Amino acid sequence: MVSVNGTLYHFGYDYSWIRNTAGVYYAGSGGDVAIGALTAIHPEPFEKTEQQDAVEIIKFAIEIASVYDVGTESPSTVIVDNT
Repeated sequence: MVSVNGTLYHFGYDYSWIRNTAGVYYAGSGGDVAIGALTAIHPEPFEKTEQQDAVEIIKFAIEIASVYDVGTESPSTVIVDNT
């Protein structure tokens, strides 16, 4: 993760910079599966979602990823940046 002027970017292994317009970032082998599950579960932006609801939705997406990715396990930790 890299922050430039308060904007977060995912820094890829190939030095690519990725900005997720939904504001959800991930790391690890199951990230692609989890973000796909997350998009299917909750397609609208999280800006209008209560924080605790968003955390529960994200944890559910990670649980789905743990079924389809051998490198992903539950339980998960979700970190919320309130700055």
